[in-house]
Amino acid sequence: MLEPTIRNIKVARVLIDGGSSISLLFASTLDAMGIPRSNLTPTDQPLHGITLESSSKPLGKITLHVTFGHAENFRTEQITFDVAEFDTAYNAIIGRTALAMFMAASDYAY
Repeated sequence: MLEPTIRNIKVARVLIDGGSSISLLFASTLDAMGIPRSNLTPTDQPLHGITLESSSKPLGKITLHVTFGHAENFRTEQITFDVAEFDTAYNAIIGRTALAMFMAASDYAY
């Protein structure tokens, strides 16, 4: 777990999931960040394998600036999150597609 800065807010309890291709931001986190749900872009792509149900529908998508690192060594990228209304211990999940953007930067080291 890491604590990236998402839209200039340090977000705790973010799971980095290299086995998943999806990045999720949970609706409760979106609300806590003060981002109106009206900012979401509608989507009709279902989410598979997230819940016990065969699929579920996200509330929408949103693209946000995400920064990993610290003042001396950081990288910021735009990540598109699916926003879902699930109960979870995490505030967000960042999948391998988004993680690959950060790892591709040769000057960034974990």
